[in-house]
Amino acid sequence: MSESGKSKKSWKNRVLDSWHQPWYVRAASCNDNYRNRDKPTKTARHRKRRALSTATTSEMQSSCAFLHQLPGEIRNAIYKQLLGNRRLSILGSFTSSNKNGITHREIPQADNGEFVLARHVHTTKLSILLTCRQIYTEAVAILYGTNCFHLHGLPHLPAFNRFIQIIPHTRMSCIAELTVICEVDYFEPRHFLAAHMFKMWKRMWKSVVLEMSGLRRVSLHLSTLWGVVGFKLNEETYWVKSILQLRNLDAFELVTHESIMKPHQQLTNDERVENMRDMNAKVDRLKEYCQRVCCKGNG
Repeated sequence: MSESGKSKKSWKNRVLDSWHQPWYVRAASCNDNYRNRDKPTKTARHRKRRALSTATTSEMQSSCAFLHQLPGEIRNAIYKQLLGNRRLSILGSFTSSNKNGITHREIPQADNGEFVLARHVHTTKLSILLTCRQIYTEAVAILYGTNCFHLHGLPHLPAFNRFIQIIPHTRMSCIAELTVICEVDYFEPRHFLAAHMFKMWKRMWKSVVLEMSGLRRVSLHLSTLWGVVGFKLNEETYWVKSILQLRNLDAFELVTHESIMKPHQQLTNDERVENMRDMNAKVDRLKEYCQRVCCKGNG
């Protein structure tokens, strides 16, 4: 039979011919036909799904009373009530659902002035940012600009550096207030992590100067884990020099927790009083020097 005769064979004859073939030949033929079928590429399917989603979102936004009937001032007030005026601590998180390795937690301030991490994380209010692109554009600057961001201790330095690295500069420049809790024990030469901590500490303040161009208020809280007596605390201290890179601040606050003023058990009463007096004098001198260097109008 000629080639033209083979091509004109009816579909019934082709089915009968294939039926007499072994089962594995028929299965391979079916699989080849399925693979070679005309199907849209993954990119095309993604574009089609995205176009449908965009069209649906545009229709919903055009009929949204919140976006088109409320004035922008009222919407900003709502965003501020939901997202602003909080203290957010950046922490390390190594869960399977968190690819960036960081999370946040709200910090209520105790009556004695110290900050205690909240046991539960309430992130439902942030879900408003996922509503639509317009709400995200309007509210994301309020999230970064009206909250105080915390570094809750030097063990969370890697997470805080990662936070500065992955957040866009346009968002980081909105941050106006930063609080850092520093355990001075980690900078003691005898501590086995002193060199590593100082490297991350120096990197953090360099990133803060470069990325947080809108920073206006900085609060440094000094504490200790097991008590340090007579440690060096002045403008020449190597870990203090990193902080002195800050400029044009409205306020700089240096706070010492009760733990750093805790008397040592091996000291006599007179030595304890002298130690606390010396510590208070060091803190006051350093606070005045940092305010003179870092705050605008005091240079």
